[in-house]
Amino acid sequence: MIPCSSWAVEAYPTEIRIFGDEASFSLQLNLTGPVEGFTLEQDLEKNVVRVFGRAKEGYFSFQIVHVGKTIMISLKRGKSISYQFDGKSGVLEKDQFLEIQAEDAFIQSHLERLSLGMNKKLDWELVSRRGDLKEILPILFFLGQKAECVEVPIIIGELDIFLKRHFNHILFPKRVIDKRLGISGQDIPSQFSLAAILYKSYETIRSLFLKEENGEVLILPHLPAQFIYGRMTGLKTAKANFDLEWTKRKLRKVRIEALVSGPLAIKWPKDVDSFRIKNRPQEKGEMISRSDEIVLRPGQIYYLDKFQK
Repeated sequence: MIPCSSWAVEAYPTEIRIFGDEASFSLQLNLTGPVEGFTLEQDLEKNVVRVFGRAKEGYFSFQIVHVGKTIMISLKRGKSISYQFDGKSGVLEKDQFLEIQAEDAFIQSHLERLSLGMNKKLDWELVSRRGDLKEILPILFFLGQKAECVEVPIIIGELDIFLKRHFNHILFPKRVIDKRLGISGQDIPSQFSLAAILYKSYETIRSLFLKEENGEVLILPHLPAQFIYGRMTGLKTAKANFDLEWTKRKLRKVRIEALVSGPLAIKWPKDVDSFRIKNRPQEKGEMISRSDEIVLRPGQIYYLDKFQK
């Protein structure tokens, strides 16, 4: 998927296909193979997709990005490359670009992050082979925030089955489930873009670690057993932003940045009866009970640790 859009990229050494639900564009490249080191890369920090490798004509690197109402395909590195695109022929020079008219890019200014203690290099063939949710979910969580905020009537259920049912390649959503895999489930209705399932995934993953219900914030309400270590930052709620950290499946640190004034209702994990609260990291702080009220002041940051049973 192209981050911040409902469009996707399918890449071959001599063809880059950009497609959405209702349109498809093919960029034919006059390159001579075999192409060494051919790579398709999704950069979620910079919201771009890159296609690069080394043909007989030399090294090349394309960048695809959705900005405003335009998808731009540019040659970032390499010599001039002749091409055929949208019924036209031409020569693309370094830093020149081709355009596709699209809908507005999805912009999410506040991004939340998840880490589950895995720092291996994300070669997606190896990630797919390992199938470890500790590697996959943080990426899906981040990518999902760069998709259209739409409710999709899909029941996710077990996350590992959901991933096999609805995704292939580099977290590319599948509209129709391949029943030959022996996995049943709902297809994505045609009125929803493929990107909508990404946002649904983000919401579901988030609900494992933090939820808001009836004015109360639930901390680690459904922490899966395999996620022994983890950290989340920038979790935005109606009254405050939260950072969470847990070790050996037990809450270790919480940082709360107040957005409004007034009491903050929190439902703590069952193994938390008391904890220390500080207004500054260097303070000694005080121990309080889980039933004690935390009263917010806008702009104040609260540091919580020493969670005890």
